Amino acid sequence: MPKTPVMLLPGLLCDPWVWRHQRDALAAAGHAVVVPDLFGHDSLQDMARAALDLAPQRFALAGHSMGARVALEIV
Repeated sequence: MPKTPVMLLPGLLCDPWVWRHQRDALAAAGHAVVVPDLFGHDSLQDMARAALDLAPQRFALAGHSMGARVALEIV
């Protein structure tokens, strides 16, 4: 059975590098991992839409700092 894909949302002024250890560990465990770039959006809603554009149909979600606020928008 395939493992659940995971989306990791970076915090304010962070990029995907902030999730490098988690991304590597999850990928090694067989999860597909998506870390969207949230720069260039004017609102949490726009960031959530951009993240959902990259999301598979079903996925686990985690956010750091502002990324957690974006995660709440997604939920």
